[in-house]
Formats: sequence, C-alpha cells, structure tokens
Amino acid sequence: MGVCGGIIGIMGGVLGRKGKYLKVLLVFAVVPIVIGVLLLPTGLIAFILRQPFHVWYPFALTGGIAIAVFLPLYFSLKKDARRYLN
Repeated sequence: MGVCGGIIGIMGGVLGRKGKYLKVLLVFAVVPIVIGVLLLPTGLIAFILRQPFHVWYPFALTGGIAIAVFLPLYFSLKKDARRYLN
C-alpha cells in the first residue's frame, strides 16, 4: 500500500499538475481502494469469528487505512482530471 501511495503521489505531483496521465492515476488510485474493500470485511469477519488478534488485525488495519487514505485521494484526482479533461 505504501509503495502504491508513493507512486500515486509522485505521478500526481509531477504529471497530474500538467494534466497528463490522469486516467492512469485514477486507475492506480482505484486498485488500493478495491484491495481495502476486500481486506476490511475479511478482518471484520475474522474478528466476529473470534480469530486471534494476529489473524484479524492486519486485514482490518490495512483495509481501513487503504480506504481512509485512497478514497479521498481518488476524489481529489478525479476533480483535477475534470478540470484538465474538460
């Protein structure tokens, strides 16, 4: 997740400000959101099923952080894309 965030940050800062490759940036932002949407319920289900802490916590933490970070980032990039593409 961190590497994906770094790639999006660099590409968004360098290329997004110029209005280039915005569709690629949007795809790169959707991938971690989808992964987060899959990981968070997995962690919650493992918690409900009383799995040990080391089983459910990484799934829930990674999924929650991915959704909390990349979802607002996606909408920010989408706003920039509308400005340049229209």
